[in-house]
Amino acid sequence: MQFIVAVVLLFLCRALRILKFPLAVSAAKAKGLAPMVLINVIGLSFNNFTLQLVDASYYQVARGLLVPFTVATSFIYLQSRPSLKVLSACAIVTFGFFVGVVLDKSYSSFGNSNATLGIVCGLVSTLTTSLHAVVIKRSLDIVNGDTLELAWYNNLLSALVLLPVIHLAGETPAIIDLLTIVELAKGEEWTTWQTFLVGTAITVSTAQSSYLFNCLC
Repeated sequence: MQFIVAVVLLFLCRALRILKFPLAVSAAKAKGLAPMVLINVIGLSFNNFTLQLVDASYYQVARGLLVPFTVATSFIYLQSRPSLKVLSACAIVTFGFFVGVVLDKSYSSFGNSNATLGIVCGLVSTLTTSLHAVVIKRSLDIVNGDTLELAWYNNLLSALVLLPVIHLAGETPAIIDLLTIVELAKGEEWTTWQTFLVGTAITVSTAQSSYLFNCLC
């Protein structure tokens, strides 16, 4: 839904001439942007798994290696050599991650399989997020530096990739329930999709702002 809403908003802004970018999808560009789309889908999926398996308060700890991973991937793929101060900051962040994982009894226990899996998913999500920043840097060359065209391709192709994955994962019945179940809130009928749409509106606005900010950086 996050991707679909973003595509609809971009299309409407283009139709109303508020924004200018090419709507036509080029097979050559889609092929060149495939790594970015794949990393985007994998990162979003594991990000959701992390939130499902660990408490919201522990979420940032599970993804605590984002800074070191980003520095490492930038050095490997962009040949961006970090300074001593950056390496020192990465060392502090890495130390904090292991302190949070080892000393927190709720997550350091080997018997808590969900917590351990949540941390692993957090690490995968962190790695893909760091790679995403690097891939965006390279992908901008494919669209001649047009951040809006890159956002159009990224959201459109990611939505198309996720649609069959949702069905194969067996989540179609849950989506149907989301659109049909009626709950009672303060004596009034309230469908779950209304709550879902409110949450979607918030996540779309924050996610797309973050994405465009990364492109501009």
